[in-house]
Amino acid sequence: MARLRRVRPRRPSEEDRLSALPDRLIRRILSKLDTRSALSTAVLARRWARVPRDLPAYHFRVSDVLPPQYDRTVALRRRNLPREAALARVLDGLMASCEVSSARAFVDGITGFLDADGGKARRCVDTLHLEFFQTNDGGGIVDRLIADAVVAWGVEDLEVVVRPASHAPAPAYCFPHGRLKDGGMSRLRSLTLGNCMVPPKLDCYDALTTLVLRDMPASTPVGVYERVLSECKRLQVLHLTSCRCAEDHLVVCSGIRELVVDACSFMVIELRDLPMLARLTCLTNTVELVFGSVPCLTHTNLSFSVEEGTLVLPPRPHHHDELNHFLGTSPTMANLVIRFTGSRRWIGSEELDKPLLHLKRLLIADLPSNWDVS
Repeated sequence: MARLRRVRPRRPSEEDRLSALPDRLIRRILSKLDTRSALSTAVLARRWARVPRDLPAYHFRVSDVLPPQYDRTVALRRRNLPREAALARVLDGLMASCEVSSARAFVDGITGFLDADGGKARRCVDTLHLEFFQTNDGGGIVDRLIADAVVAWGVEDLEVVVRPASHAPAPAYCFPHGRLKDGGMSRLRSLTLGNCMVPPKLDCYDALTTLVLRDMPASTPVGVYERVLSECKRLQVLHLTSCRCAEDHLVVCSGIRELVVDACSFMVIELRDLPMLARLTCLTNTVELVFGSVPCLTHTNLSFSVEEGTLVLPPRPHHHDELNHFLGTSPTMANLVIRFTGSRRWIGSEELDKPLLHLKRLLIADLPSNWDVS
């Protein structure tokens, strides 16, 4: 006797269960993915193709398409390994091949993204983070992406980082200032430039409150940094990280509230007139840090090599205690962090003239052995 089998009815071939998911759930899934993966989900279902346009942030990084062995190879070559010349040339060739192929794939992906729906896809994006190798065939499409993001999509937080290529070092990337028309420049509130040239005119970026400059080339005139402070009238936060300069003396006069100088080449930093400065971080080998008018400074983090660095303050008659005078320039000091490196002291250890009535947090690292902690 034959056994009867229960046969489930087949669903219609046109049924799309992924498209049946609610938008809220789709957006939650996409928020857990990087931008490249989120955009790739467009092939899963018809509705998923349009949901990525609603993402508030895009992160396009060439490092996402680099093979895993690339970073390991770069780390070896930075340590000058391997020592054998023939093997080193082989690794250099592999690095160059990875860079060229990844840059080509990155440019092709950006081109396809911008050309979706005939290049007329509407997007509402707040943040764009962009990392790429500067290549001859990719510069135009990157400029177009930045211009579309700022002008058409309404991006307010923009990060543009050029990753240096080992096979063909290129000059610093020129930010496409001329393509940001129709009020696009006035939309930007936060701008980060890595290995990029600063736009020639900054006074038209009238909404800019945060500016981060990284890996500026050694040929950069000091006037570029000072122009940033004078032209950006609403600037509140300035971070300089691994920035080099043709000159060695930086004069800071501005209404900014936060200044961070980290691993830069300035030999002298003069804080001449900063009436609103509340936070200062200086982590560098600067020889001289000259304090002028900083009446609102409340959070300070200083780290210098005392074999080279000194703290220079405006002179006062019959008063040589530099620490006293430094604290006196900012009577509202609430948080103070000082780190000593090297073998020689760079500020005195005498008793303070005035109590630090507003001080809430004090951290002194690597205290010199000749200091009386009490």
